[in-house]
Amino acid sequence: MKLPAEDELTLDQSMDFLNQLTEFNGKPPVLIMTGGDVMKKQNLAEIMHHARDLKIPFALSPAVTGLGNEGSFSLVEGSGASSISISLDGKEGFHDYLRGIGVFQKTIRTLRALKESGINIQVNTLVSGNNLTDLPWVLKILLELGIKTWEIFFLIKVGRGMDVEDVTSEQYDAACKFLVYAAGYGINIRTVEGPYFRKLSIDHNNDVSLGNNRLFSELKETAVKLCGHPEHGKDRIPVAKTSDGNGIIFVSHNGRVRPSGFLPLDVGNILDKRLVEVYEKSEILKRMRDRSNITGKCGACQYLEVCGGSRARAYFYRGEVFAEDPVCPLQLNQGESI
Repeated sequence: MKLPAEDELTLDQSMDFLNQLTEFNGKPPVLIMTGGDVMKKQNLAEIMHHARDLKIPFALSPAVTGLGNEGSFSLVEGSGASSISISLDGKEGFHDYLRGIGVFQKTIRTLRALKESGINIQVNTLVSGNNLTDLPWVLKILLELGIKTWEIFFLIKVGRGMDVEDVTSEQYDAACKFLVYAAGYGINIRTVEGPYFRKLSIDHNNDVSLGNNRLFSELKETAVKLCGHPEHGKDRIPVAKTSDGNGIIFVSHNGRVRPSGFLPLDVGNILDKRLVEVYEKSEILKRMRDRSNITGKCGACQYLEVCGGSRARAYFYRGEVFAEDPVCPLQLNQGESI
């Protein structure tokens, strides 16, 4: 069994972190417990019990490798978690390439078991240049299993993502357009580091055409072959208002605070300052919440407030958190998709 990192938060420090979440004005923020594999966190049951006592809403995002036994399922079922997030990154070849040989089949079995237990499930999918065409197949699995929530993580080249191809502007455009289309199947779709989806959702809600894109057309045609035509194509799509450092904050295993899990920019540590103080008083976070600091075509775009580009992607490619998103497909002089 892999031991915890030497600097991982102790049980007492983890409990104090939960206490810090109650110090925000209004209700405590939603806590997503992730990893690594959160199921291997020592004293996880006590941590979840304390979160319940403090009335902190929380969800679990475990690795499938830690959810293969009866004890793990019992812990999940009695945890009080609002939902469980499971990663499904594409068809078997790509998923096993990313997660390990045999993990795809175990993931499908896990999703079925969780669904039968009545636990709310969310599927998380990484989108990269390597697995873009797998999206309709993941959609098919969600529909077959009756899973209604799909969160799409657009690749930021950190960690294991360093060995995966980033999306091009055309692929990013196609993927986001496909997700707007896929929402018509009655799926609640959210994106991480893909705020361009919000711009397209607004266009959809206003009956604006998504425009032409060869890759999008291919994805849509595949979805129709696999899933039939969507029944809710004209339903309004909810548009999220949070962004890195604005309604979202990431706390690592050792207490470091960052604007998000994909933006390796330390802004404090909960062992030194209370999280609410870091969130409200960090100069970099305050600047990130002021969209007027964003430069390039993102800063001049009419969709700045609702989209603003991926700050993590800008940081990776430009070395500057306020730079324009390098894969945004919009042309500033036209204001239309490529």
